[in-house]
Amino acid sequence: MPKFSFVVKDNNGQTMKDTIEETSEAALITRLQSQGLFIISIKEIQDMTSDVLRKSFSQKRTYAHSKVQIEDLLTFSRQLATMLESGVTLTRSLTVIETQVASEQLSRILKQIGRDVEQGQSLSASLAKHPQAFNQFWVSLTEVGEASGTMPAILKKLTQYIEQESAFNSAILSGILYPAILFAVSMGAILFFALFVGPRFQAVFDSMGTKLPLLTTMLLSSFLFIKTHFLLIISAIIATFFFFKNYIKTYSGKLYLENFLFSLPVAGEIYKLIIVEKFTSQMAILIDAGVPILSSLYISEKLVDNITC
Repeated sequence: MPKFSFVVKDNNGQTMKDTIEETSEAALITRLQSQGLFIISIKEIQDMTSDVLRKSFSQKRTYAHSKVQIEDLLTFSRQLATMLESGVTLTRSLTVIETQVASEQLSRILKQIGRDVEQGQSLSASLAKHPQAFNQFWVSLTEVGEASGTMPAILKKLTQYIEQESAFNSAILSGILYPAILFAVSMGAILFFALFVGPRFQAVFDSMGTKLPLLTTMLLSSFLFIKTHFLLIISAIIATFFFFKNYIKTYSGKLYLENFLFSLPVAGEIYKLIIVEKFTSQMAILIDAGVPILSSLYISEKLVDNITC
């Protein structure tokens, strides 16, 4: 009869480990669930085939992208909620999802989380070790799910929030995409005229020997300045960009940027609405999940990441 080691939590949130013989893993799952225990991991002691296959698969695998994107987190939360609700153990769920995610970074993170859970750590504690992918919002919700034994329901709420956030980000991106394209085309047209068209007109006007209007003279002089100092202008733009990027990482720089954005006529109001929407949606999910209101306020404050508000 196969032998299994398992890690479970009881209704009081206490973690228990044990080793037992059972006819199959499914029978052990049924046995533990009938006792009101939340299954964290079940592992067959003598069966190392799945680990070898997973290692071989990961060596040959290719990923769609390297960084963790919001779509990757959405896939993770949705699949984990479905598998836990179906009775699949947490470690098995993490193993299956780890082999399916499109992000190389998230795959490595889930592999490490799976190892931590197998060693008896909670899911929330394992997620907290990877703040680059799972922020305090994730950690707090999973803590509530572990304590209350309602992890699938909590993950469904989390999935719903991520779906709304993804749709909101897509709406914002589509709103600024057209102006960004127009700006890029305009800058390209100005450079084209300055580098190629302007000098030709300058040569024609010089050969005519006529006095040009002031506006035309200023325009041609601007084109000439851009052409003769093109590399200097590009270097200045790049240096200004990196200086501004480092400046807004400081407290005073970030405060100045926020005040500037808030002072814009139309964009400032939109920026305020974005911050309020993010704050209220996160507070709603946290409170609905059972997180105390003071803890919810603290978590939302960190996630909104806005000094002025």
